[in-house]
Amino acid sequence: MPNAYTSPGVATGSLQAQQPPTFHRTRTATPPKAVSPSSSHSDSGSDSTATDFSATDPTETASATKATDLTDPSHPTKTSGHAESSVVEIRPLPGFTPLRDLIVDTDAMFEQIRRFKPYLLHDDSSPDGNQNHTVSGQQQCHDSAQDPLAKTASQAAQAKAADTQPSSEYRQTPEELSRFELLSTCIACGLCQGACPIYAGGEAFAGPAAMIAAARFINDSRDSHRRKRLEAIDQVDGIQACQSIRACTRPCPRGIDVGEEMWKLVEAVKE
Repeated sequence: MPNAYTSPGVATGSLQAQQPPTFHRTRTATPPKAVSPSSSHSDSGSDSTATDFSATDPTETASATKATDLTDPSHPTKTSGHAESSVVEIRPLPGFTPLRDLIVDTDAMFEQIRRFKPYLLHDDSSPDGNQNHTVSGQQQCHDSAQDPLAKTASQAAQAKAADTQPSSEYRQTPEELSRFELLSTCIACGLCQGACPIYAGGEAFAGPAAMIAAARFINDSRDSHRRKRLEAIDQVDGIQACQSIRACTRPCPRGIDVGEEMWKLVEAVKE
């Protein structure tokens, strides 16, 4: 049977005719050379549709392409007008006292943050706490009956443990956690302080960073000093100094809407 991949020109002995129709060359082909009339008469017996597929050197082709790009006036080099006109200004963070170069003094900011007690304050009056105190009292009586010196040591240890350790766990729902979870990601970088025109302008203001630190525990359902915290920030240099410009929101690297949180504090103080 005849080969299904051979073309009808196989009888002529032409290599191009013997190639299967699915064959594709991957090398770069050179354009066909111009043939003079005299040579065309001498090659009249050959196939006129044959093309010279002799491969060229890839390095020569790349060099020619590069030279064309450099010398061709139809491909001018494009420069960014924005890059030429833009100006990058590097300076210390506004509102802070420069120490050297770009280093500023952030001690005043952290003093204002510590002013509003950025830690959990919880008054434990649960039944579990009373039960633990009762058990501790019974153990204390047993120890005092054996050794009078152990009574004094036990009382001191009990008083210290009552001040530092909670007697019941802090329970919280996911909804209650969502009220302050994003606020707890604040890194106290001071960018909101520098963007605030009130703080950076030198006015008496604790600053947005201190207000966010206070709001984090004001919104925490486990904290039992919400009213006292609101009274602490309701001062002339506290939340009253905020003018709701909301410039503090834009530079926050943690995605906190500082301006919105400040407005929520204003509403909570008015309640």
